[in-house]
Formats: sequence, C-alpha cells, structure tokens
Amino acid sequence: MRVMVDTNVVISYALFRSPKIRQALEIAWDVGNVLVIPDYVLAEAREVVTRKWPARLGGLELFFSRIRFEGVPDGPAPEGLRIRDPKDLPVLAAALAGRADVIVTGDKDFASADTCGVPALTPAEFVERHLAGRPLS
Repeated sequence: MRVMVDTNVVISYALFRSPKIRQALEIAWDVGNVLVIPDYVLAEAREVVTRKWPARLGGLELFFSRIRFEGVPDGPAPEGLRIRDPKDLPVLAAALAGRADVIVTGDKDFASADTCGVPALTPAEFVERHLAGRPLS
C-alpha cells in the first residue's frame, strides 16, 4: 500500500509527536507499504516550520533524515483537477503521480474534493480502517 501524507501530518508528527499520527506512520512504514512524501510537502513543511516555529526546523530536518520514504517530484496537475484551496492542488496532483493508494491528511478540503479515486482519510480514519481490515475507500 502506498500511503501519502500531507504537510499537516508531517508537522504534527515531527514536531508534536501526535500518537494517532505515529500509528498511521507506523502502518505506512510496515513491511510491504511505502510512505510517500511529495517534494511539495517537504518544501511546504519547511516553510511553515520556519515561519511559525523557527527554533524547531532542526527537529523537522532530523525527522526527514531518519525516516524511509519515497519522494514525488513536483509536476503539473492533470487537466480538470479541482480542490477548494489551490495550495492543495499540488498535493492532489502528487498523490496521482506517486500512485498513492490513500492520502492521509488533516485537511478538511480533501474530504469534500474529488480525489480521482484516491481516498483521503484523517490519520484516525486511516488507522481505524487499517486495523479493522476495512477498505480504505
């Protein structure tokens, strides 16, 4: 399973050690699964942490250096792809380009967006469905 995470998930785990997000990432790191982090998310996480918590940028970089993940280069969004917040468009485009099976995000805009068949779940929903053996979509 290819599990793509959004910026809010990265920051919540790297800086604040959210237990539910830790569980979601442990599933993504499990044998046979791949954690996918788009280049856009890496850059956005660095920008947000630099702006809001500059003293914690080292913690974010340490997190990136210690985890195993597959990157997805930035690229154009497919024609017709829409989401309420235009800043989320590169994330959705990366999910498609990176062949993600699921997007794990705390961003409510993904819940109401047409994610082109890639389910967008909160970390809690992802963990619950995985542990229950329920389909992600």
